[in-house]
Amino acid sequence: MSLDVHIKQGIELPLVEKSGSQSTYVVVAFQGWSTKSKVFDNDLNPNWNELFTFPLGKRGITYDDVVDITVYTFRTDARGKVIGVGSFNAFNLVETPKQVRPIKLKDSRGVENGATIVVGYEYKVPEDFYLVKQQTRLAEPIDQATLSVVNDIYQIRFLIHEARQLTHIPCDPVVVITIDKATKSTQICEDSVDPVYNEAISFVVYDSPFNIAKEVVHLRVLNTLRMDEAALIGEFKFVMMTAFTSDAIGWDEPAYKPTDACRTMFRKWLIITHPTETPKNIKGFVNLSLSIMASGQKLLAPPQVEPLLLNVFPNVMRPSEVNAQYQKLCLRIMHCEDLAPMSEPLLENDYNLTRLAFTDPYVEISYSGVEDRTNLLYADYNPVYYQDIVYNIEIPSVCDTIIMKLVDRDVDGDDDIIGTAFLKLPSISYFSQDDIGFDPVFGPCFINFYGSPREVTEYNEQFLYLNEGWVPGVAFRGRLFLEIYSKPSYSVGLFSKVIPSAIDARPKGDKYLNRTKFILVCGMIEATMLEFADSVATFEVSCGEFGNQNSESADATNSCSQPTQPLFDSTKYFYLNWDAGAPICFVECEWEDVVYRLETLNLLQQSYERFDDNIGLVDEAIQLELSDRQIKSRMKAALKTIAEDMSMELPELPDYCNELDKKLKKLRRFRMDNIVAKAEELIKKVEPTKEFKENLLLLLEKVGIVCDEPQTDIPDVVIWMIMNGARIGYYKAPIHYFLHSENAKGKFCGKVQHLKFTYLGKGIDDITCVLKCFLWFGYEEQYWKWRFPFRTTLHVYAEMYENQQVMGKLWGTKGLQRPEFSDVNGRYSLPKISFACPDGWSWVDEWKISPDFSSIVSDDFGLTTFRDEVYEVHTIEEGEDWSAPNILWMNERMEQAIAKDDVELPEGWTVTEDWQVDITRPGDGDGYQYTVNPDSSEYCSSVKSYHFC
Repeated sequence: MSLDVHIKQGIELPLVEKSGSQSTYVVVAFQGWSTKSKVFDNDLNPNWNELFTFPLGKRGITYDDVVDITVYTFRTDARGKVIGVGSFNAFNLVETPKQVRPIKLKDSRGVENGATIVVGYEYKVPEDFYLVKQQTRLAEPIDQATLSVVNDIYQIRFLIHEARQLTHIPCDPVVVITIDKATKSTQICEDSVDPVYNEAISFVVYDSPFNIAKEVVHLRVLNTLRMDEAALIGEFKFVMMTAFTSDAIGWDEPAYKPTDACRTMFRKWLIITHPTETPKNIKGFVNLSLSIMASGQKLLAPPQVEPLLLNVFPNVMRPSEVNAQYQKLCLRIMHCEDLAPMSEPLLENDYNLTRLAFTDPYVEISYSGVEDRTNLLYADYNPVYYQDIVYNIEIPSVCDTIIMKLVDRDVDGDDDIIGTAFLKLPSISYFSQDDIGFDPVFGPCFINFYGSPREVTEYNEQFLYLNEGWVPGVAFRGRLFLEIYSKPSYSVGLFSKVIPSAIDARPKGDKYLNRTKFILVCGMIEATMLEFADSVATFEVSCGEFGNQNSESADATNSCSQPTQPLFDSTKYFYLNWDAGAPICFVECEWEDVVYRLETLNLLQQSYERFDDNIGLVDEAIQLELSDRQIKSRMKAALKTIAEDMSMELPELPDYCNELDKKLKKLRRFRMDNIVAKAEELIKKVEPTKEFKENLLLLLEKVGIVCDEPQTDIPDVVIWMIMNGARIGYYKAPIHYFLHSENAKGKFCGKVQHLKFTYLGKGIDDITCVLKCFLWFGYEEQYWKWRFPFRTTLHVYAEMYENQQVMGKLWGTKGLQRPEFSDVNGRYSLPKISFACPDGWSWVDEWKISPDFSSIVSDDFGLTTFRDEVYEVHTIEEGEDWSAPNILWMNERMEQAIAKDDVELPEGWTVTEDWQVDITRPGDGDGYQYTVNPDSSEYCSSVKSYHFC
């Protein structure tokens, strides 16, 4: 499938060159690819007559694809002037695949200049391209009359997962289920409007499916703090027939096909209402699963579905006459920055096409199962959209998460996900009737996306699943500048639409884009516990795209340690020898000045950690069975400490803060005052029991909610361990951990830490190495305030690498694929003449060769036990037998070696194990392998007839 663009001729092109004559050429751009025609000399009616082909893969042309045509003048000394531009909507070719059109050209002001260019188009598609095959699975309707009337023992099992957005405050909720005259309940969840239960409630009946289907399930949610009629928060009633007819998620699998023996309704949301209200308002949501099993039947395992994907509008069971209130949730998608490339420049050589970027991005938003997206922009790592995706949502809503995806259009298959981020509505809103409550609001602010490493390599393809977001991402993939606001809605139902942003959207967002210079410092002391040493190792420190040694957008910076060969420590692990000089990395970066948010976050998290530590002391006292007086003393000390911490004043907000900053500060003050009041109340009734300790844990949970900060803006710090050009292990942490501040310093700022690196794509328990280092992050003007945590001398070096390759037996630069003098990666040419000292600096020494110690030691450095190997090679000719073979002794490179019985040990060495035949290789019973050519790797385990051909 392809699009042919035939540039035929230009008519009456204006003369724009002052010389009186001009040569012209045409640049054609489509779907991010561009190409240009030959130059036509001295003619205002040039006849180019050139055909250009743009491959389309399997996706074809979409409605927003445009062919852009620009006519330039040609100059040898500079870029030519633009004569005119024109465009054609390629979607018109779907109905008429072959067309010839005259395109009127416009000048830089968008005014037609009288020039015309004649262009032919041909859209080549397979004949069956528009034949769409759809398969839709419909739920099989079940008539109650068809159910069995035979009695049997059945278990009716309810699994209560959670409740959400209960309207009673304060609230100690319990879920009660009644079937016929039997009533059972969950445990009480204290002080929560979003309780999590995960409890099973079972009823055993002796009846038939026909009668069970007629039973009514009465579910109630009660507030145990009240003992009167007001204890009822809400209820929901449904007949058991629902489980027999429900097309539950997961029934696509064979095990979930409905049968009389086992019925399953998986993770349905129930809207609870109060029975005395008219109209009925939503009082909350309850999430449950229901299974009906006959005797001897096994409980079906739930399908492997992310719970977040089930919090959708179609998965909600609604009572009749519910009074639904709706609101417009508006997501203003402004622009993206530093998106990761998603493909290699393969078409450039085959079709003589070029492009500026290898990502065709759009933003996809999903809320409550409804997806919508922005326009598609081609070949852009920094796309600008300014579009509003507007959702008409129900308030309150069972869905509390907005899923945001950066997606790259793939011409040959499903679109590729660049990165995924989640935004929780409780983090950006607070539903309350008083002046503390506020509707969803966010930004304008950046959201950072993480996933697999940015480099497009075969090695990194195995980690693309990290871009989907269900497993925490590792590498920085890009940023989205976003604003969320709400307004009243007079429409009914859940739907979405995409509209252009308001005229004032750009100037409103621009005032939040001012950048401030920061510096991230990482001083490395030692690297230990490396499990293998395939090649030299390098550590790279990055914050977003800054520090990435392969970045083409960020300025080069001193973000990597020198390549060092790992050495064996004579026991089990390898280490990096930095005795000659440990590396210090300086990453210069520019971010939005949101230090006030990071300082607030540090203060709150420090309070949380102090309280958590104090609860640990209480738990220790209970386990050690200390006296009641000592346990009470520790409990009171913990409560007094958290009361003092929550009474502190939060940092002042700057003039450029956004609306959510103001709302969150007010909400935090409200929640902190409640925590102080609760702590003072608990101090008066301290009891040295495990049950009272649960009150401390509930209070700790509330402190954790206060610590939530959805607008951090600045990406996380990621340190990579790189070997053979591949990213093997990583360490990732939020930037506020290392923030320098006079009053709210990060907990790791300037402190020596032992950072445990995790293997890429594995769990946090799989440690690839341990890096002893310290990190510091702060304003550029505060750079002088960072200090080494120990006494040392700082040296600043300029370095370059001389590159040669061997041709035959001689080393030289002939045919070299990288500069003769370059950086360590061979990307940039760095001759000596290109180095210049900054102002106020001077050279203190001449250039000299400085080989790393680890690069000149042998591979067996540090080993105390060795295993030697030698190959016994027999050769025979056709007609001979193996009775008197010619025996040679070879090493693994098939070079002559010493016979095994003639090997002499160095002085002081002993043999710990005699020579043995290695039978683990694929050979015959004696361990032999057979081949015709000893220099090849094609060996087999037995003699074949073709060996003598």
